[in-house]
Amino acid sequence: MSIKYRLKEVAADFGVTPKEVSEIVAKYYDKPKSNTQVLTEEELNVIFDRVTAAHPIASLEQVF
Repeated sequence: MSIKYRLKEVAADFGVTPKEVSEIVAKYYDKPKSNTQVLTEEELNVIFDRVTAAHPIASLEQVF
């Protein structure tokens, strides 16, 4: 079973705009057609890497 994770949901979870997520995906894959497009696992990996590199946290205490 695969999990359907949409572009706008990823953006909301990371606290960035859907446009930022779309631009990240467009650098490595075809540009998403809409904010409701389901992302692949590979696209999610790239987004996670890019967003966490651009917005690092000082400590894990911030997460908890």
